[in-house]
Amino acid sequence: MNEIDPPPKEPDSDEPGSDKPDSDEPPRLQAEKGEPARPHEQLAEEIRERLLRLEGLSRLYPESVGAAAFGDGTAIKNQFNVPQGGRIYHADGDITIGSPGYEQRPEPIPLTEDELARLDPEYLVVTETLTTLAEAMQPGRVHGLAGPLGSGRTTLALAALARFGTRPRVVTLPGVTDPRRLRLADVKTETGYLIDASDADWTRSKNQAVFQHLTHLATQAKSAFVVLLSERAHLTPDQRSTYVVSHVPPHAIRVFERCLAYGLRDQSRFEADRQARRLAEHQRIREELDSDTRPREAYALAMSVLNRLRQGRDLDEVINEVCDERPSRLRERAQSLLAPGPAASATQAKESIYRRSFVLALAVLDGKSMVTITSAALRLAEKVDVEREGAPSAESTWSPFDETLSGWLEYAHAEDDHQDEGTERRIRLRVPALIPMILDVAWHNHPTLREPLTDWLSDLTEDEDTQVRIAAAQAIGKLAGYDYTAIDEEFIQPWVRAYRVAGHRLAAWALEAAAQEARFAPRVRKRLQVWARGTLPQRSVAVRAYATSLGLLDIGDTLSGLRGIAATARADLRTEAARAMAELSLGGAHREIVRELADWARAGNTGLRTAAVEAMLRLAVATRDHEPHRPLLLGMLVEGEARVRAEIAQLWRNALADQGGRAWPAFSAWARHADTDPGLAPLLGDFVAGLGADPRLRRALRFYLSWWRDRVISTATANTFLAYLDRRSP
Repeated sequence: MNEIDPPPKEPDSDEPGSDKPDSDEPPRLQAEKGEPARPHEQLAEEIRERLLRLEGLSRLYPESVGAAAFGDGTAIKNQFNVPQGGRIYHADGDITIGSPGYEQRPEPIPLTEDELARLDPEYLVVTETLTTLAEAMQPGRVHGLAGPLGSGRTTLALAALARFGTRPRVVTLPGVTDPRRLRLADVKTETGYLIDASDADWTRSKNQAVFQHLTHLATQAKSAFVVLLSERAHLTPDQRSTYVVSHVPPHAIRVFERCLAYGLRDQSRFEADRQARRLAEHQRIREELDSDTRPREAYALAMSVLNRLRQGRDLDEVINEVCDERPSRLRERAQSLLAPGPAASATQAKESIYRRSFVLALAVLDGKSMVTITSAALRLAEKVDVEREGAPSAESTWSPFDETLSGWLEYAHAEDDHQDEGTERRIRLRVPALIPMILDVAWHNHPTLREPLTDWLSDLTEDEDTQVRIAAAQAIGKLAGYDYTAIDEEFIQPWVRAYRVAGHRLAAWALEAAAQEARFAPRVRKRLQVWARGTLPQRSVAVRAYATSLGLLDIGDTLSGLRGIAATARADLRTEAARAMAELSLGGAHREIVRELADWARAGNTGLRTAAVEAMLRLAVATRDHEPHRPLLLGMLVEGEARVRAEIAQLWRNALADQGGRAWPAFSAWARHADTDPGLAPLLGDFVAGLGADPRLRRALRFYLSWWRDRVISTATANTFLAYLDRRSP
């Protein structure tokens, strides 16, 4: 069992920045108004919040969803890129997390057969660098591949590793992996390993010991390593001559063509090559993919073309559309939408402010209701108008009747999806990829807009609608990527100092968005480490942040922080810790979470055991995307090894012993699965018998199974479980 960390001490009331309420009573958090009281309502609200968060992040960071699985131009699965090098793969609806594993051991991610097939020479641009690296790929060798991000170096390194050994076995290690922590037990024989050290601290100082350690491991295991290095890596001349190969990027047109050939592989090889060449020879494509274009951009363009051609659309229309959505083109469009235009009359200036405010409101609230977006746009326009010098011109003939929704929609290239009478009208940008570019241009190109923009976003964070608050907080997090210090002082720190739970949730949402920028992820992770043991408001922010994708940055740090928070006597934080554990499980870390919660259930600390119960109430009914009718934990029980089954049994034993009896309805739902899937009856029957080894729990099981018979579950299923229970009885 893990050592249980002692609860953090409550900070002194005189501590600077604590904002402790003026009272002799112990500090208390100010709960939000209208929080759901019933458990099922709370669970429904948590699901809604999760979906809203993910939807918002996908708009602000479209490159994070379905991005290149290898980081620079090769994709097999859909993926969400966890900042600082982790990856969450979504393969056939299941989820595998590629961030550091439990107990901080390096967590290798083997390439699948499909991913290896993508590395077939037929679908690659064979360069001199690839040939050199592949020929040097021998057992016991360590190579560094130096080059810029997005240049195709990851794909090239994996392709070289795929040619190593008698049969291709390639494994990637997350970017957060410290090579010095690798042990011989972590390395398999005749396997090629890729380590992305582009942003690793160890590459910026003396690092000969790292290369020597990897060489020792490679020699002992008869394996090979390729380490991706940035051009800023600190390397001696001897290291460069011994280990390093300089990457020369392939031409973007060739990358585009080979990506298309792979995407069209369901046709004959001849036909796939013919179509790929035809598309690559299109005049607009050749204009876009010049000698300065990186392979990553060529890959993204190829995927966009393929996705739209599969919809049966016209070739020229598709190519013109995807080329118009390239980052450089999107920036030009965003600049045009926010540009003030030539000198105009007072009336025209007023109209321009309203229309540009509508564009910004759309960038923050895209997909929300017409009333929500237009009302927000009007409030922003008022704030922007105040910034203008001088009083309104007496010659102005502008009136509110001059502004129409149709005019705004046409100007912003947006659309109203209103279809049926009585349905809520929602407004969306026709090109969602414009959203982050509009915010970028607004912040960097219009300095006088920053104050009214941040003031307006602050107002939105106080909105009664949760989806508006989430959108505003995420936009604030996006702005932190442009000026972290300013946004931190303006928003994050005031939220963290106060005792308002509403502000703590805003801070968590904003930090999650900010951490999508890889360079800020380490800073956010370290702050959460400190806050998890800090003041009451800091712990409240940390526990809510850990319930987002931030908890996956470093699962070991997260579990340690949640363990300390759950062990306290504060019921409100304990409940949030339980929720965070359930959210992390749904985020892909279910094996680590089950193991940790089993430790909590066995702990001598009442807070931990109670938190394990509350987490189990959520996990027992949580389902996977590809198995919506079977609970995640039930699937783990069916597919898991003995240790996993023992851990799940420990969680149920602890939950069913809860005096409130809150877990029995969820257990009855598990029992009903034996009615619909008779093949589960023996497994669940044996599981019930194992739980019944505890005399008190056996009596409760006998009572509930008898009560459920013919009421909740079939008589046959109830009798089967009772028979198993009696068979195990002493």
